[in-house]
Amino acid sequence: MSLAGFSLEVSDPAFAAAVVLKATLLLAGGAAVSFVLVRRRASAAARHLVWTLTVAGLLALPLLAAGLPGWKVGAVRLPAAAAGTPVRAWTAGPAGAPDVPGRAAMAEAPRGAGPAGEPAAWTRIDAARSWLAGLGWGTVAAGLYAAGVLALLAWLALGQWGVRRLGRRAEPVADEEWTGLLRDLAWMLEVDRPVTLLRSPDATMPMTWGVRRPAILLPAEADEWPEERRRVVLLHELAHVARHDCLTQALASVACALYWFHPGAWYAARRLRVERELACDDRVLSAGTRAREYAAHLLEVARAFRPAALAAPAAVSMARPSQLESRLLWVLDGARTRAVPSARTTVLAVLVGLLVVGPLAAMRPTQGVAAHGAGQAAPQEADDPPASLAQDEGEWKGEGKEERKLDDEKGRGKHRERTLPAFAADGDTIPSVEELIALRSAGVDAQY
Repeated sequence: MSLAGFSLEVSDPAFAAAVVLKATLLLAGGAAVSFVLVRRRASAAARHLVWTLTVAGLLALPLLAAGLPGWKVGAVRLPAAAAGTPVRAWTAGPAGAPDVPGRAAMAEAPRGAGPAGEPAAWTRIDAARSWLAGLGWGTVAAGLYAAGVLALLAWLALGQWGVRRLGRRAEPVADEEWTGLLRDLAWMLEVDRPVTLLRSPDATMPMTWGVRRPAILLPAEADEWPEERRRVVLLHELAHVARHDCLTQALASVACALYWFHPGAWYAARRLRVERELACDDRVLSAGTRAREYAAHLLEVARAFRPAALAAPAAVSMARPSQLESRLLWVLDGARTRAVPSARTTVLAVLVGLLVVGPLAAMRPTQGVAAHGAGQAAPQEADDPPASLAQDEGEWKGEGKEERKLDDEKGRGKHRERTLPAFAADGDTIPSVEELIALRSAGVDAQY
């Protein structure tokens, strides 16, 4: 597909609606699999893998939907207006027809002209409605969507600036006691990337950031910690590095920016954060730390420090007060499964995710026009006049004169009857031009 075709397809409202629908199905599938894993008491790392694949699928859906060849899955019955059939406003009678009093005045009456004695609010409301109609609801929706995306991307950029600011203010840790412990624990967790250890001058929560060049930030009071607390803090932060949690958090943040209007995207990002911390706690416990001692250290760190607000979008902190209770219960539960998915299981899960996201993105639902009743004829084309007006046109052109032999006055009455059924039903008289203008200002036009 060419770049021009790609841009045209992506900007299509029907394409956007299809992507949102597919994203909803994908999020529902991820939630269902995660629920099954919870019921089976699977590890937090396994559930984190499911949510990671779900978030990655959300990001890949628009690209795959625009690039893959589509396949149709069935007809989607849509109303005529939704199916893309333009509607023509027939305000004037057919050529040669006698003029109905007030027809031209009603069609040409200004929208802002309210009835006599009405307040100026009529004019302001009609002016705003005319401005929105001229601008187009599609343009307004696209502008709102773009504003939301840009705002969240700006928040992510602010987070990157925040961690760089923390890094500039911090000083590298050169003590052999810290660096030696860092090397030993990195070897234990199979972290093959160099990790920078920093000490903050402030009482900052221990945190990790960076995808290619990870860094661990310790608070100024870290030198006064006992040996066991140093070990568990470094183990937890190195677990984030080993699991590439900064990368998965960045993917979740971008997905929330693109699907900011979808509550399912925010739910997926939240579950990703929760399962991420539980999986890191499992790594610490699997390294030989006693559950009660680790819970005590975790509680003390959470009470003494707070995460840096500006760095929150780009960094992962050791503890958050909102998640502390659930994490302590998880740590102290000895019946929990703390296994890490093997490389074979991870590859198999990725392949299954591709087999799900690929066909889902390639689906092209066909559109049809919903029938309004049994035996109803197909909708007329947009360029054809309504059947009633077509019949009037045939009558006023002279077709069927011998059979009908309507005089001008009788034909004019028939035309009024078909044009204004609401007034003719009860035998009311035809409204005057002033009344038609008042109806027009209230939003009752010829099409209505």
